[in-house]
Amino acid sequence: MTDIDDIALHRLRKDGQRLTTGRQLILKTLQDAAALAASERRFRTSFDDAPTGMAIIGLDGQILQVNRAGCEFLGYSEAELQQMDERAIVHPEDIDQESDALESMLRGERRSYGWEPRLVRRDGSVRWVRVQTSLVRDE
Repeated sequence: MTDIDDIALHRLRKDGQRLTTGRQLILKTLQDAAALAASERRFRTSFDDAPTGMAIIGLDGQILQVNRAGCEFLGYSEAELQQMDERAIVHPEDIDQESDALESMLRGERRSYGWEPRLVRRDGSVRWVRVQTSLVRDE
């Protein structure tokens, strides 16, 4: 073998190692994506099919998502609720109840809190509910 042959063989081995590493990275990325998709499906199913009302509400009070039980309880579709904020469904006399607890949670002093507001349904009827609130923090 000549020096040129040795160099070519060395390059082929290095290229083969890079291809193997690249394939491993692609496989790992695909596995991670599949695991994330499975986790999202589990969360979505748990959220949507929960027997009690659940909602995801932004810090500005905007209703982002509501499950089926919550929609049925309130008498609105999810699309209708997403056009509202929580002040539209919480009785006006109760809306300020949670502000201190929410501020405490935002400061990191507590992980969750409960409160008992009255909710106003689409038909105008009022129902007392027990609400458990927790904060999902972004990275």
